[in-house]
Amino acid sequence: MTIGGLTDLDLSKAAAVLSCEIAIIKTIIDLEGSREGFLSTYEPLLWFHKDVFSRRTQGAYDRVAPDISHPEPGEFGPSSIQHERLHKAAWLNRNAALMSASWGKFQLMGYNYALAGYFSLQDFVSAMYKSEGEHLLAFVQYLKNLSLDEDLRNKNWEAFAFKYKSPEDRNAYIHKLKEAYQSYAEAGS
Repeated sequence: MTIGGLTDLDLSKAAAVLSCEIAIIKTIIDLEGSREGFLSTYEPLLWFHKDVFSRRTQGAYDRVAPDISHPEPGEFGPSSIQHERLHKAAWLNRNAALMSASWGKFQLMGYNYALAGYFSLQDFVSAMYKSEGEHLLAFVQYLKNLSLDEDLRNKNWEAFAFKYKSPEDRNAYIHKLKEAYQSYAEAGS
């Protein structure tokens, strides 16, 4: 069985990282990784955040390249142009550009590469080009490094949502977590 580009082995590896049941992994995928992790060009899905790039470069390119560097968040444009925006920013400051994109199926920000379990930013980016399984492993390591694994193992959806979501999103998120988990648990996942 696969979920999108994820295999049973990917799900088992993720469950091992968090020491939890597969139904919990499927629940997290359902809520946080419902999008495809790759474009039709076989490049990882990414969104380039011009406000993050502006902060990471102390606004050095805001005047000369406002389409990729601006202190305020704004329109991203279609997913098909995000790699082009990233490459343009990388010509100006490669590390800041890579850290300013949210990557893959779970949209992890590049600046979170260490929380995602990678020694270097380049290791993280390389993994994002490999597979959705790598996206999932990075995401569960990120959750573990944020100390959210115990809440997931215990199915303490309220505590997980309190730590992971903004106050205005928590109640709906808790409901979705409970509903998704129940569905997967009943299916014997």
